[in-house]
Amino acid sequence: MNLNPKNIHMAVIGAGGHQASEFFSLYAQSSAVVSAVDTDETARQRTLQLGYRAFASTEELLDEEKVDAAYIAVPHQFHAEIAAALVKRGVTVLEEKPFAVTTMEADALLDIATRKNTPVFTMAQRPFRHTSLQLLASLGSLGDIYSYTYDYSLSLPARTTGWRSRWSTARGGVMLDMAYHQLDLVTFLLGQQSVEAAQISYCYGETRAERLEDTSTILTRSPNGLCTGRITTNRHAHAKSEQLTLYGTRGVAVVDTPKLRLFDRDGSIRWFVEEPNGFQVTTRVMCQEYLANRRNPAYWLPHMQRHRHVVECLDRAYALLAEDRGLEEAQYA
Repeated sequence: MNLNPKNIHMAVIGAGGHQASEFFSLYAQSSAVVSAVDTDETARQRTLQLGYRAFASTEELLDEEKVDAAYIAVPHQFHAEIAAALVKRGVTVLEEKPFAVTTMEADALLDIATRKNTPVFTMAQRPFRHTSLQLLASLGSLGDIYSYTYDYSLSLPARTTGWRSRWSTARGGVMLDMAYHQLDLVTFLLGQQSVEAAQISYCYGETRAERLEDTSTILTRSPNGLCTGRITTNRHAHAKSEQLTLYGTRGVAVVDTPKLRLFDRDGSIRWFVEEPNGFQVTTRVMCQEYLANRRNPAYWLPHMQRHRHVVECLDRAYALLAEDRGLEEAQYA
């Protein structure tokens, strides 16, 4: 698969982390990645050993290198700031979620991207999965979707560590970190949603002290009021699992990763499909599509608007929690 269709020169920002390592592996057989940025000297030395030029800051990179696109894998706190700096210099951005951590940041980033005609793509893979695309194509056969449930659990055996263990850098717990993916897929399939209520809870005293929730529940409603939904996310379950169920007037769809099953109203199975390839292939396809459409605003503008909406939903959920918990909690919203 051609990962670099037009010989785009890329940089990796935040080269020392696990996500960056996975991204490097995607491009190991191409000449796409030419340089990397990390504030940590050890991380820079590792990237030098891999054959990439290394820089200590984004500013240094942009002054020294001609870069067409950049992949960002840094703590959430810095996403919007670094993305904006790159876009201002005409560099296409591929960033790990979230698109931004507040609606205000998201609006500013969308405005800069529109003015500079340079996109910011968010690395959220679920809409690119075969099962998701098949479900989107099959929605009409389910009739009117009037409800959904989406449960997603990780099986982390211990509390979160590193920058995700501090509110100052993570800017949110499991709701921002993982429910983001769920809201993105729901919006991709069903359109924009309105957040009506939210609940969070903590597994550890340390995460409670940092206001970094370990579980979250979000209740949504469609703008026309005809579809309601529940998104539940948990970091510390006994096993990793993910299941999305759509309830329609003519049938039910269940995505139990990696399978999609469609049922008639009487419970008989209509058909099913499985994810044909590994999720790394999905990531490759996503990156290829992003880069191929970086000059196509008819593609990237709706993408950015969808992710702006996801940020708005999470902003609303945290604001509702702040209202419930009083002024002390409001500083974290």
